[in-house]
Amino acid sequence: MQVDQAAKAGLVLHEARDRYLAANPVAGGDVSSLNLPSLANRGCSATSCTFTRTFRSTRATFQTFSATLSGVSGSIDTPVFTVAPFGTVTLTITVNTSGQPSDGSYRFGTLTLTSTGSDASSRSPTLRLPVAVAVRPPELNLSTETITLSVPANSSRSASFTVWSNSNPVDFGTRSTGTGTGAIVAQSSAGATSGYATGFYPNLGIGQYASDDFVVTQATSISAISNDGFVLGTGVITPTTVIGWSVFADAGGVPAGNPETSPNAAVWRYSAPANSPGISTAGGVLRLNLAAAGQSLTLAPGRYWLVVQVNAPFANRFAWFFSSQGNGTAPRTIIPSNPAPNNAWTTPANAPAGLAYTVSGTVGCGAPWISGLAPASGRASAGQPATVSFTVNTTGLAPGDYSGFVCLTSNDPARPSATVRVNLTVTPALNRGKIGAEATSAGQASVKRGPVMNERLR
Repeated sequence: MQVDQAAKAGLVLHEARDRYLAANPVAGGDVSSLNLPSLANRGCSATSCTFTRTFRSTRATFQTFSATLSGVSGSIDTPVFTVAPFGTVTLTITVNTSGQPSDGSYRFGTLTLTSTGSDASSRSPTLRLPVAVAVRPPELNLSTETITLSVPANSSRSASFTVWSNSNPVDFGTRSTGTGTGAIVAQSSAGATSGYATGFYPNLGIGQYASDDFVVTQATSISAISNDGFVLGTGVITPTTVIGWSVFADAGGVPAGNPETSPNAAVWRYSAPANSPGISTAGGVLRLNLAAAGQSLTLAPGRYWLVVQVNAPFANRFAWFFSSQGNGTAPRTIIPSNPAPNNAWTTPANAPAGLAYTVSGTVGCGAPWISGLAPASGRASAGQPATVSFTVNTTGLAPGDYSGFVCLTSNDPARPSATVRVNLTVTPALNRGKIGAEATSAGQASVKRGPVMNERLR
């Protein structure tokens, strides 16, 4: 910075405190709209970015300036302007972003304001404002990732969801064949206020654990696991707290082992401090990204049991939220240090339908009872969302629960693929008029505290 030249500047920019606060990105504000001596925007459209800047004269004489762009192409609404003594002038600058990659990478340039007065000695120093523009990548957003339908046997119903982008338009495709990445099981904590404690207590030298089961119907590569719950006592999980996940095969309706006395019975297990790569504990949800954690897990078709454990003092134990959703098999709990026969997996009294968790991985797209998926491809934006529809046909299906997936691909670099899980309950056929199917979206509750349902430690 040339301080001596800055003191002689013929134009300055003013901005108010309240506008700074309103532009906070965390609150949904737009920093690029501030009257700053720079022109930066990471959310440009695929064609252009527009900036408005108001300059105030610091001199008691008329001043004339020429405005030019370099490093980037574009236009200025008043490329030559004169400002009155202590007056103001507003410029609108449009930067061309056509052909710029829509990947969030910046292109840099300069807006130069050159004083052009006839008296060279009275001219103010040349002003240079940096320019930085990036075309925001498209974002694939879905109105829901789970659709639940209840349909009588031997009938058909339609369902739909919407696709949109909060930035530049997103191009997407749909399919009901092949494979995709989605939630193999997704059980919500909506409405839950309590859960089962699960973890090892170093201060006691013992632990207690909870488990819930899930089924994979084809060889499946698992990509992510999350468990929704809460922490007693301090209410937080420290960065060095060790978190572990174990997957056990089914052994007659219970897990084939437990993390404390038979950990090697697990088909896969992983534990690491909470601040390790691939692990997140934000909002009380324990999340594991297997690839980021350097893990690989492929499950053969079958029934499995998931156990999560947080190794913390008993006073700060983690509780795994109940869920009103399940697959018909209640959760199991165990205290391995109890004397036999009370050291085995059991079904607790008044057990919930399930526990709140998600297991994501490779899934088969479609199902024999899903048809009419449309459109095959489309484009969606915030102002023009697209509707994806399909038909469920229960002809030949026995009453019971079924699941399938609608798979999507997109040009969103952060989300090139996605799935919408379709949970279908087939009810007995009705002989009287048509009964409308109920379609609901799975949601998440904000409750993060509640009582813990524990078995007594002996």
